[in-house]
Amino acid sequence: MMSIEDAAIQLIRSLEAKRLRVSLVPAPDPRHSGHKVRVVEEQNSAWYRDLCQDYISSRRIHPSCKKTKTAIKRAHTLRALRKISQGHRGGLYIERLMPIVSRLAKGELDLWDDWAT
Repeated sequence: MMSIEDAAIQLIRSLEAKRLRVSLVPAPDPRHSGHKVRVVEEQNSAWYRDLCQDYISSRRIHPSCKKTKTAIKRAHTLRALRKISQGHRGGLYIERLMPIVSRLAKGELDLWDDWAT
């Protein structure tokens, strides 16, 4: 078992090491000249994807947009994790992150599960 502060540091490292990267490649079934599709090259850490999925934004989304809009922001998440690593325990993002940090500290979350993806 590790401390809450150490668990927050591990989550910071995980978030900084894995980031969504998408590139454009020629479409397998082109519908017009120059048709390209997006391909995921690297994904965010599983715990961060789950967090984003848990907090869907209430902002109005254009009907043609297929991706999910999240209320979670990477910079705010990193800031909150840094505060947790320094012993702070108050604030909206900290409240949202503490269950994840606690699971990691107790050994219930494996950050290395999704490193092969």
